[in-house]
Amino acid sequence: LQAEERLRKLSSQVPGGLFQIVRQEGGVYSVPYVSIGLRNLYGLSDADDPFDYRAYRDKTHPQDRVRLLQSMRLSGERMQAWDMEFRIVAGDGREKWLRVNAAPEKIDGGIIWHGYTNDISARKKNEMEIEKLAFYDPLTSLPNRRLFLERTAQSLQRCREQNHSGALIFIDLDNFKTLNDTHGHDVGDEYLVQVARRLGNCVRPHDTVARIGGDEFVVIVEETSKERSAATPIAIMTANKILGTLREEFE
Repeated sequence: LQAEERLRKLSSQVPGGLFQIVRQEGGVYSVPYVSIGLRNLYGLSDADDPFDYRAYRDKTHPQDRVRLLQSMRLSGERMQAWDMEFRIVAGDGREKWLRVNAAPEKIDGGIIWHGYTNDISARKKNEMEIEKLAFYDPLTSLPNRRLFLERTAQSLQRCREQNHSGALIFIDLDNFKTLNDTHGHDVGDEYLVQVARRLGNCVRPHDTVARIGGDEFVVIVEETSKERSAATPIAIMTANKILGTLREEFE
């Protein structure tokens, strides 16, 4: 009892949360120990059972849930540290980035992880801001020249590996300097934002629209076709779609 009380007092001062998770050979999970800090990180309510594994699994972000389980399973198979970053949607609805670091140990009938979880939301926010400044155009939020070159190289590699053709469409806006000179840079900036939005609506989710200069945009059309004869009409159709949307009036 004294040891438990000491552990409770110590863990309450840790800025993250301590836990133990057990996975039985049949795939059943249980939580023999969890600190108050971890309960607070997940925002568990009175209705949540802090020793029920599902209370934590269900709060994992849907896009990270499978990846988290796979990394935990791999840790158990290799008996190596379980260390990864993932998102949760806490009990209050806020999205958080967490990092888990735990050591697996074999026990009768399964594996137990002894670990620690902390909130890294502030660091992830800073990282994403730095990435945005480095790889995205601040005005239109499109990929900049640097990211465009990276994605072009990746696209070329995929085309080689999968024997696909792609297309590269270059867009240069005529008389943009005249627009800036006669109506002011604020109007010119708004025009570029609207152009970026229209270009984004002309392509598929896995295609890329980038701003590589003041009035220069590029579209990477991924995987048009394995046949060159079919790839060319798809590229022309996309280009005509872009021309059509840019011919419409701008506010």
